Amino acid sequence: MTYRMIQVGTGGRGRSWCQGILPPNIDDGLIEVVAAVDTNPEALANARDFLGLPPEKCYTDLHRAFAGNDADFCSVVVPPAFHEEVVDAALAHDMHVLSEKPIADTLAASCRIAEKVRRAGRKMGVTMSHRFAQSKRTLREALRSGGCGAIDYLVMRFTCDMREHGDWGAFRYEMEDPLLIEGAVHHLDILADMGGADCRTIYAQTWNPPWSAYQGDSQALVTMQLENGARLLRGSEDERRGPQRLGPGVPARRVRGRHPHHGSRWDRAIRPRRQGPGGGGVGWLNVSRQYRGTSR
Repeated sequence: MTYRMIQVGTGGRGRSWCQGILPPNIDDGLIEVVAAVDTNPEALANARDFLGLPPEKCYTDLHRAFAGNDADFCSVVVPPAFHEEVVDAALAHDMHVLSEKPIADTLAASCRIAEKVRRAGRKMGVTMSHRFAQSKRTLREALRSGGCGAIDYLVMRFTCDMREHGDWGAFRYEMEDPLLIEGAVHHLDILADMGGADCRTIYAQTWNPPWSAYQGDSQALVTMQLENGARLLRGSEDERRGPQRLGPGVPARRVRGRHPHHGSRWDRAIRPRRQGPGGGGVGWLNVSRQYRGTSR
């Protein structure tokens, strides 16, 4: 069965959907994109160029697009503050929803969306792509093999040189909590997946350093306890400190390259380390990523 969809958001991350995510599914006969929406007329060129949509199927008005096209579901690839508006319109037209993370920009909005979807009898999926990257899958398999023993606690460090306004998409510099909402949502998902259980408790402390171009908090320390007893720590570091020092232990595997969609350079190191003289468990885990510059 081929599902008809409306692509909501064709600029920024939406370009990646138009260029790389949707076309293979179109080719496989899984979906048919019947229309696209973006408030920026120039961004709609991505829908025309990569999805082959005619100009009359590219809209700047969400409600006109939904009213003029029958679809089974829509995507939500817009800034988090606008997710609820798109979901409301989709449910009003009996559509299912496939959304970029997060559900919304606040817990209250996320709860409202969940309740609205439940009452409408529709389905909503939220994409979480980072945990499926090859480096993450390889490390997860190693941890779950039992070769390093039981997991005691995991630590993830994140460094990012996106201090200049616009390096990471302009809207994120105006959000209340850009790091937690737009970045750490991936990191916490990865950590919980590595830990192998649902989260029981979580605590976060956030702040914004004096040199930051962000209006909201761009640094965070987050601790989690999982149902299986494992503890997790997601930390931030001052991005000006330069390359990470890996110290003793199992040699890190490093991979460098450039992001295929927004052009930022990345430098990733992954290193598990045994705990104690007998190696009786995984003491900590370092998953670090460094970004420098971006074209978005």
